[in-house]
Amino acid sequence: MVVYEPPVSFPPEDQIAADFTERIDALVAQRDFEGAVTTFFREGPRVSEAELERLRSAPYWSRFIVEIGHTSAYDARVQRSFVFDGAALARASPSRR
Repeated sequence: MVVYEPPVSFPPEDQIAADFTERIDALVAQRDFEGAVTTFFREGPRVSEAELERLRSAPYWSRFIVEIGHTSAYDARVQRSFVFDGAALARASPSRR
């Protein structure tokens, strides 16, 4: 079994900002985990402001920030560096007979 969960991918003209990872790194270094997570959601998978407000108002938000905030820099690197390779995915998938 191959499990494949790629980051969100955008057309070349709509790519994630070149300084995305550096800005997330800076927020994490300042221990602004909420800023890092919020920036990641806005600019990585492009969560809408309405959805972000729903997330922020959820009872789990503060715990979520504490538990995953520090991973935002890593997640930003994965998001920024992802290039879809359909041929590689096809080679990893068993053929249907």
